[in-house]
Parts: sequence; structure tokens; C-alpha cells
Amino acid sequence: MTTSEIQALNTIVDGWSESRPGGLLCNPAPQGAIIDCTFITNEWFVVFNDGRETLQGYDTRDDAIEAYAAAMRLAQGGKMTDATLVNTTLAALRMASNELYHRASSHDGDGRYTCAGSGICPKCTVDDAIAKAEISIKEQNNAVHPE
Repeated sequence: MTTSEIQALNTIVDGWSESRPGGLLCNPAPQGAIIDCTFITNEWFVVFNDGRETLQGYDTRDDAIEAYAAAMRLAQGGKMTDATLVNTTLAALRMASNELYHRASSHDGDGRYTCAGSGICPKCTVDDAIAKAEISIKEQNNAVHPE
């Protein structure tokens, strides 16, 4: 994280530090948080120090940082940007999808089941819809902001 990024976070709540470049971020202030990622899925999350619900399911640290900033803006009566709203919605959908189970369609005789697939299996259907939404969002963003 660059000095300017720490300064930007400190404009929201002073006291941010970083464990290592690109790693965990922490602010022990009552309105601070821990921003980190899981070892297994590498999904980023935000744990608020004031007991608010944990935000999770972000693909990048930047997305998690923006989610923290957006939550703080909302708490102060501000508004989310369109990009933050989209990322937060997709993260919520991913979290909801993790609560779903695959629906088996057949048994192979060795105790393994084959998933019924998208359109029948609730988890596959939701995961496919999330993937299509992410692709569509990226395509629209590239059309507006070509590299």
C-alpha cells in the first residue's frame, strides 16, 4: 500500500497500518477495522471493530478497502458509487451462493454424485448468473474505459 493510500484511509479513520505490502490492514480505533483475506479462497473481507456485520467475498484488497470506505460513508449519511454498489452486491450474491448446495442428478455407483447442472441445480444456476453478471460488468466497463 502506498503512503497516499494509507493517507486516504486515514482521512476516514486515523490509525491504519499494514502487516506487509499487499497484506492485512488494521486500524484499532473503535471505527476502524481489519481488512484481510482467507487462506483457502483468497477472498477479502472486512471485520469492523464496532461490531457491524462482517463484509466478505471481495476478489481484491482494493474492493474490500472500497467496501469499508463505502460502509463508513453510508454510516455518515453519504452515498455509494455505482462501482461500489455493484461490487458489494456481487459479494453478497457470492456469500449467498456459498449457502446453497449442489443438487445431484445421478449416482456413479462409487458413492459419488454428478451435479444436475445449471437450470436444475440451485447453486450452479446462481453461480452461472453471478459469472455472467461479472463478465457483463467488465465488458461495459471496458467499453467506457478502454485500456
